[in-house]
Amino acid sequence: MADTILAAPARTAVPLRTWYLVAAAAAFAVMMAAIFSPSLWFLNFVQLRYGDLSFCHRFGSANLVG
Repeated sequence: MADTILAAPARTAVPLRTWYLVAAAAAFAVMMAAIFSPSLWFLNFVQLRYGDLSFCHRFGSANLVG
């Protein structure tokens, strides 16, 4: 019995987290609001913000600092 190793119970990964669904729904709602809004400024703002976030996520925000 001394050779028996007790392993911790295996953790299963949750495929979808509730916070991700909420964030995705909010992003979708903001994009739809920007598309159907008569304001081109709002559409450009949302599009540029998404581009900035996508760039920072892909390359890291440390690359933005000179």
